[in-house]
Amino acid sequence: MSSEEAIRVRLVRGSYFGLLGTVVSVLGNFTASVILARFLGSLGLGTFGLYIVLGAVLVPLLSLSVPSAVARFVAKLRTDDPARLPLILSTSVVLLSVVGAFGTVFTVLVVAPLSGSVYGDPVLVPMIQIMGLLLWANLMSLFASAVLQGFEEFQSSNLIGGFSVLANVGLLLVLVPGLGLIGAVGATAGSVLVSAGGAIVASRQAIRRRGIAWRWRASWAEARSLMAFVGPLNAASILTRIAVLVQNSLVAIFVSFVALGYLRVAGFLYNAILFLPRTLIAPMLPILTSMAATRQPERKKEIVTQIVKILVLLFVPLSSGLIMALRFAIELFYGPEFGPAFWFGVVLIASALAAIPNGILGEQYLVATGRTTAAMVITLLSAGISLASFVLFLGPYDALALPMAAFTSEFSVFALLSFWLGRRGEFATSYLVPSIVFASVSTVLAALIGFLAAPVVGLLLGTVSLAVLATVAYFVFMSAEERGLLLSAVRRKKPAV
Repeated sequence: MSSEEAIRVRLVRGSYFGLLGTVVSVLGNFTASVILARFLGSLGLGTFGLYIVLGAVLVPLLSLSVPSAVARFVAKLRTDDPARLPLILSTSVVLLSVVGAFGTVFTVLVVAPLSGSVYGDPVLVPMIQIMGLLLWANLMSLFASAVLQGFEEFQSSNLIGGFSVLANVGLLLVLVPGLGLIGAVGATAGSVLVSAGGAIVASRQAIRRRGIAWRWRASWAEARSLMAFVGPLNAASILTRIAVLVQNSLVAIFVSFVALGYLRVAGFLYNAILFLPRTLIAPMLPILTSMAATRQPERKKEIVTQIVKILVLLFVPLSSGLIMALRFAIELFYGPEFGPAFWFGVVLIASALAAIPNGILGEQYLVATGRTTAAMVITLLSAGISLASFVLFLGPYDALALPMAAFTSEFSVFALLSFWLGRRGEFATSYLVPSIVFASVSTVLAALIGFLAAPVVGLLLGTVSLAVLATVAYFVFMSAEERGLLLSAVRRKKPAV
């Protein structure tokens, strides 16, 4: 097998196991969202949504982006310098443990009381204190998952993710009816413990299988190497997370927690629609790292462009079908109370058209090729555009300003990345134009049909369009090579490497 075929086969293998885990995760998270919406209502779901945003800010912030560095170092050093890996891994654990200890104390004693005061909701205090007590488990889960990703242990990684989601659903059914928001937080805590425990065991087994001897000691030199790599990522991560928190906080304070509940439902549906593209994105970092070191520039350009194109075309039938059926789905699963979430969902789903390529080009490709400073700049621009757009839209559009800001930011970043990488000869922007036009037209028409048609009619048309648009994307817009790669990702359980 040639080295070019090997890269594609590794992508196929990672995508297959990613598909299994992602399907379980999507179905589990969807079930969890229905449970939360039905038992908590729009107000309670908005409060829980703010809690999730606070966690999405605190945990990655305190991780110092070390897991991203771990995934890259493991992917690179497992063949180049395996003797160095034990020290890198143990140093990472020490760093995360020290930060986790500080974060726990700070969250429990400072962040939780402050949040209750700022947002005017006392129930947030015990919710965030529980989050603080689980910070170390969250950080270890991120670390162990990064190790599995670097070793390309896609099967273990996705199975663990699936089990943690199922644990969350089971705990929600048991705890939420009697305990409300505290029960929802308890269920989240249980799923974190399942994820951390499973990932730690699986990563230790992966390390042992490769004959790597663990060393319980830290190295200042390796710590500096890790922080030098993640320094730009940290700066970008801090500002991005703060921007997200500011946006959600302004909606909670000046609009309502109910509006955050609508946004939460739209976010559930948005994440569901990305399940197939994310299946392919999951194994990207180690594979792109290897590709960057071994491929000629023209081949790298072709492979990256092909990957982005396939992801965009996978998005078209899924997004259009969901948008048409969105009103029916919201009323059926979440209840008429969440009807206003329709336009939140439409705008968020439309923004995924740019978010998918950005996930490859900005979050994966630039990091895999060692350009963390460029990745930082792109992330900062995205955060700045999003925050500025949100402030501009908040007055006339209230909470809808959040998805509109995301839409504006994603498309601005995609335009910038396409132009920059195209000028550098690393991305064939013109090759992607027909697929982008196809996706854009399909999404606009779907939004009009979803809004104007009766919910049941939208469901029927969405079902039909799913098959029609998938057929058009597959036979008209994909080349024979791209169709072969996609079919391999679906059919091959254990491709030969």
